[in-house]
Parts: sequence; structure tokens; C-alpha cells
Amino acid sequence: MITATTFERPCSERKNYLYLKIEKIRLEIFIHRNPECIGVFFTVNAKLNTAVKKIPTIKWSRTYACWYLLFNKENYVAITKAIGSKAITDGVNIKNYLETKNKITEGKVHVNENTRPAKTILTPYR
Repeated sequence: MITATTFERPCSERKNYLYLKIEKIRLEIFIHRNPECIGVFFTVNAKLNTAVKKIPTIKWSRTYACWYLLFNKENYVAITKAIGSKAITDGVNIKNYLETKNKITEGKVHVNENTRPAKTILTPYR
């Protein structure tokens, strides 16, 4: 049975196709304890959990029920390297966030350095 976060991909090593389940990891930007963070959301999976735990600065959030890191390019690369081919990363939310942020700076809207984006309200991913 395929869940909403699982995809099937054929493995052509055998004559009869063997379908492998590949998990999907959702990456989102949110504010947690003041800084912008990348949230790593996925269904309970022991292999993904151990892979994500190997990232040096990653922490668990009970509030959002996800793993999270500070939002920067190095941490994004660390997440994608740690996950590797174990799952498919869905970074559409990060892409949309960065496009919106770039539009604001291109439009020459003065943004105070002390202001931060509105807090994203996330529902628990359980």
C-alpha cells in the first residue's frame, strides 16, 4: 500500500519489476525560538531517522514534531547529503520562500534588519 508520502520506483535488476518504496521528506521554513529554521518533516522511518541524526547541528522540536536546523545554504546541503538516495526531498516551500524574499529585495522595499517574517503556523505532522 502506498501512503501519501511514499512513491514507487521500479528496480530493473530483475526480469519482473520489483517496486521499491521511496519516502518523501518535506522541507519547510519556519521561525522556531527566534531564528529562521529549516524543518525536516517525514513519517516515522528508522533509516531516515538515523541518517538525519548524523547531521551535526540538527535538533528535535517537540512543538513541531520535526527535526530542524538554522536556515542557511550549508545546512540545506548537509540535509540533502545526509538523506542521499534514501528519500526524495520536497523543497518547494523553500523555493517559494526564497522567491518571495527576492521579490521584496528587487522591489527596493526597505526592510528593517530587526524585523523577521511572520511566524509560519504549522500543524503537527503525525
